[in-house]
Amino acid sequence: MKNIEKSLYRKWIHYSIKEGFYTQISNALGGIGSPYLTAFLIFLGAGNFSLALLVAADPIARLIQIPGAFYLNKQKQRKKFILTSFSLSRLFPVFLIILLYVPNSSSTKITVFMLLFITISILNVFSSTGWFSWVHDFVPRRFRAMFLALRIRAINIASISVGFIFSFLFDAFYGKKNPIVSLEKISPIVDKNFAFLFVFAFSIIAGAFSIFNMSKQPDIKKKRRKINSLSSIFFPLKDRTFRKLLIFFFYWIFSATLASPFWQPFMLKYAKMGLFEIQIYSTISIIIVVFFLKKIGSVINKIGSFKVLKFALILSGINPLFFILVKPGNFFILYLEAISSGIMWTVYNIVSQNIMLNHVEDDKKEIYIGMFSFITGIAAIISILSSPFIMNLLPSLISFGLIPMQGMFILTAILRFSSLIPLNSIKHIKD
Repeated sequence: MKNIEKSLYRKWIHYSIKEGFYTQISNALGGIGSPYLTAFLIFLGAGNFSLALLVAADPIARLIQIPGAFYLNKQKQRKKFILTSFSLSRLFPVFLIILLYVPNSSSTKITVFMLLFITISILNVFSSTGWFSWVHDFVPRRFRAMFLALRIRAINIASISVGFIFSFLFDAFYGKKNPIVSLEKISPIVDKNFAFLFVFAFSIIAGAFSIFNMSKQPDIKKKRRKINSLSSIFFPLKDRTFRKLLIFFFYWIFSATLASPFWQPFMLKYAKMGLFEIQIYSTISIIIVVFFLKKIGSVINKIGSFKVLKFALILSGINPLFFILVKPGNFFILYLEAISSGIMWTVYNIVSQNIMLNHVEDDKKEIYIGMFSFITGIAAIISILSSPFIMNLLPSLISFGLIPMQGMFILTAILRFSSLIPLNSIKHIKD
């Protein structure tokens, strides 16, 4: 690299990690993956299908990532496109606050919530496609696993830094009993609407900081082969190696997400956990990850992505089985699962991103990324939206003291273990 390129590289890395930190805070409080959104839907009286649709919104959004990648490829100012879509997605908590106080019926609020959430999920997909394109251009291949590990480490630190404080105060404002400390002495306010207002307002503030840091990330003009027709977006499917990767990840995503609509509702409704107790669960896994994340990146560089991925898949099959041992009010076994789950998902996220980035053609990277998200998105949509119906078809396990959700956890464990079979078809691929 030339000096000016090194300077741009360091500046991009610096602001990218800071942006990831604030984005995680914003998302944790009022964005994709936030337990407060699950709690909000339950508060509105949402059923199992609405909870499934909440989880399915992100993969649904990925279906338009291919045309989004086509549009991005034609943009002369890539940064403007990424920043605009990213900034608009940060507005979601504003609408959540409005929904809190408008005098509409719960069913209307749930419908508006889902439409808005799918919209911001689409915007988020657009910005993430551009962001991966940035990573491809700015981070040399040999440093990508390490960079992704450092960024995820910052994201996990953000989760810890806000998680305990906001979950503790939310439970206090919500009037939730806490077995560790008397929340009545902490909060003079017991108002469920105010509890949601509190976390969503701070989500907006964190979102503003994330937009600022993304705006500071430099961009570079690289010559890219323009994709002149929509038919060209299917070019990655002609790549035999890439097709094998897509087949494996399709099966894995289907297996991994089958029970995903039910993890948080199971904790909140069946295990009787408060958001503070769920935060303890999250923090245990994050602490493990924060201390070992840099080493995970080094291990990947030394022994290769596929050996590490095999380890992650084995853990993924073990994790759902912990939920079989949970009884109402007796959920402490899940804190052991948090250790295994935290390591597994972090390893998987780094490995999958690293494998995907290492198997894209430089001048068609947006299209490869778009196709990857499109195929895995279809797998997730089929899995998540079918999960409530599959759960109804499962044989009753009540004689074993298990509820239908726990039957789904057993099924997803079996499917996750079986993903080791298609993994063998791609283990020879150089990574």
